[in-house]
Amino acid sequence: MIEEKRLPAWLGALILALSSFLAGGLNGLLGTGGGMVLVFVLGALLGRGRGKEVFVLSSFGILVFSLVSAAMYGTGGSLDAAALPRFALPAAAGGIVGAFLLDKIKLFWVKKLFAVILLYSGLKMVGVV
Repeated sequence: MIEEKRLPAWLGALILALSSFLAGGLNGLLGTGGGMVLVFVLGALLGRGRGKEVFVLSSFGILVFSLVSAAMYGTGGSLDAAALPRFALPAAAGGIVGAFLLDKIKLFWVKKLFAVILLYSGLKMVGVV
């Protein structure tokens, strides 16, 4: 379990559970966004100096709620199974490269990249870009 030094363990666990629920809901609704919630919450719970662990844990959370969302979309008839091979292997390869790079790039730059992507995505969603 994630240990939190400033909060009682039960409160940290409750915050993590509620934010994970919110992250999964966002992923199911929008197809994205849950990882951003997890990065911010895990960063607050784990504290400074554990940024790489935050990104790794949020990636695992994304895997879990993405699989569940995909299963729900599939059972609802919204999944185009024929399209899967066109992006599944490149996406997996990108995940491998990204995980490798996380150990090679300073966390300072990873955070800057994350912020730029969040900003661009937000502006794109509201039609500014």
